[in-house]
Amino acid sequence: MTILRNYKFPNGFSLKQILDFVSAANRFKSQVSFVSGGDLLNCKGVLGMVSYFAQFPRIEEIQLIIEGTDAEEANQILESILYTGSALMGNVKS
Repeated sequence: MTILRNYKFPNGFSLKQILDFVSAANRFKSQVSFVSGGDLLNCKGVLGMVSYFAQFPRIEEIQLIIEGTDAEEANQILESILYTGSALMGNVKS
């Protein structure tokens, strides 16, 4: 299963949110990625996530992609973390 969600981060994504998100993403078998401006970011790596959000602190729009057998469960947990600092823009399931 693949889940796609679009988010906006008008106030940035705090270090605590990044660490919580990466920790949660690593609990699942599914691949978890962000796509923004043609960049694909593996959400299971702390260094990549911190570097990306330090370089682009205010993301206009970013897409979360979760692919795998436990995508639904992963989405529920990860979405709760994202809601603390983003605005959900819509979603697509396939």
